[in-house]
Amino acid sequence: MKFVKTKNMKIDNLLYAGLTILLIACGPSETVDNPSDKDTASIVPIVEEKADDRINLDNGSKWKVDEKMMSFINEIETNAIDFSKNAKEKSMEMYQQLSTLINNNLDSLTSNCTMSGQAHDELHKWLLPFLDLSEEFSISETLAESDSLYNQILNSLGEFHEYFE
Repeated sequence: MKFVKTKNMKIDNLLYAGLTILLIACGPSETVDNPSDKDTASIVPIVEEKADDRINLDNGSKWKVDEKMMSFINEIETNAIDFSKNAKEKSMEMYQQLSTLINNNLDSLTSNCTMSGQAHDELHKWLLPFLDLSEEFSISETLAESDSLYNQILNSLGEFHEYFE
């Protein structure tokens, strides 16, 4: 007896092989506990303030800020305080004008930085978050958001005076 392969048998074999592969691939998978995969999937980063991130005093005293740099910070503070005194009815346009004044002084402050050493490093611990806050303030879109950020700016300027003179 002679066995003859037909064209249909080849197709049937290919279909059978394809279905087998499909069933194996789509079937229930075996789970292998890989400790490294398990650990990384459950890790949740916790952001903690490091001691290096906190502003420190200079042996209990305030850090001295260069006179030229201090003038820009004082100008920011004057603009912010005057805004509060003069703005009975605040508008987005008024907040944007204040933001422009603050950003212009920050640009001058950063481009005229002459400090060095630990005083410079401590100033940056205050300045970098203040720059971020100023950026948020400049792109705020509602009166409520602008007012909240404005109050945070005032608080940050108050914090500045706790550590610097």
